[in-house]
Amino acid sequence: MRIVVTGGTGFLGGALVGRLRGDGHTVTVLTRGRTGACTVHWHPETSAGTVSSALDAAVARLYLAGASTPGGPVTAAHPRLPPARPLASRTP
Repeated sequence: MRIVVTGGTGFLGGALVGRLRGDGHTVTVLTRGRTGACTVHWHPETSAGTVSSALDAAVARLYLAGASTPGGPVTAAHPRLPPARPLASRTP
């Protein structure tokens, strides 16, 4: 099965991607930072076509991307989502 994962380089996503690939699935990771085999580098304002192609080819799409909150949970110091999250989860 073709699967696209956002957050696939994080703690949970990395483990899940490894398991899915081990089970024989074709997994593409959408990432803003890391590059490598089976990744699609994206920026929410400039790579819509590349991301759309990856999503269109997938049978399943898993959204595991999250904001890093070093030092604890979201507080008044971190009251809103980073700009990429609303755009990444927007559907056409």
